[in-house]
Amino acid sequence: MYEIIIASHGPLASAMKESLSFFFPENDLYTVEIDQSGIEQFHVKMQETMEQLQEQPLLIFTDLLYGTPFNVAAKCAGEYAKEFEIIAGVNLPCLVEAVNLRKQQQSLKQAVPQLLTAGALSTFTQQVKLRTNEDDE
Repeated sequence: MYEIIIASHGPLASAMKESLSFFFPENDLYTVEIDQSGIEQFHVKMQETMEQLQEQPLLIFTDLLYGTPFNVAAKCAGEYAKEFEIIAGVNLPCLVEAVNLRKQQQSLKQAVPQLLTAGALSTFTQQVKLRTNEDDE
């Protein structure tokens, strides 16, 4: 099993966790958000969260690839986590799938390929392309 952290600029992580509660009221996620207190405080919060979870594999979602939450999460995970994956571009379908797979006792290694598919297939343009290709056959 793995623990899930959502890291974001502003309150996006908390909003995602709140939205996820419609599907999983007991979702046991951790959120770390960068706010007006700055990068150093964000780094401290990320360290504290990872120290608390350091014995567990970590699945970390960030809002942007190579944004501050991603960069800080990568640095801290390298220091504290035995096993981790970072997925940038968090979206609700991917989070729903992550919690669902965790409830099914899937390992982090098993879950990540499925999460990447769930996240990619949730975009509207992708759905249009899939349906158009099916109609052409």
